[in-house]
Amino acid sequence: MLEIIKQELPTLGQLERDLSQITYKVYREELGHSPSKITCKFFSKKLAIIIEDALPTLEKALMEEKKDNQIVKDLNLAINNIIKSKLKILIKEVLAVEVCDILFDSSLETHHAGAIVILSQLPTVRPRKPITKI
Repeated sequence: MLEIIKQELPTLGQLERDLSQITYKVYREELGHSPSKITCKFFSKKLAIIIEDALPTLEKALMEEKKDNQIVKDLNLAINNIIKSKLKILIKEVLAVEVCDILFDSSLETHHAGAIVILSQLPTVRPRKPITKI
């Protein structure tokens, strides 16, 4: 019985892939934008999310115009807050653990975004199989 329960639990790698796909979906549905790559990695009770090509077309176009940099900064902050709040809800649902905090920011220069998610605990996962030497 215990073996069956262990097999039903996801691995950390599966959760990282699921969270990458969810983050991609949030960007696509909320901003109409598809980042080029999203990487998620657990570090104990923390989760790092790196989003490449994170800036939507409107933000990029406003940056190129350079008429009012404050408008771009305000738009960027608003977008970051939208993404941050959506991710907090979805991460809690997927991992079934409390999200204590999310530090989220994006770079107007490199077009990358990143999040550090502080979790109340590491999600319950399937233990790794030991590597046997031949």
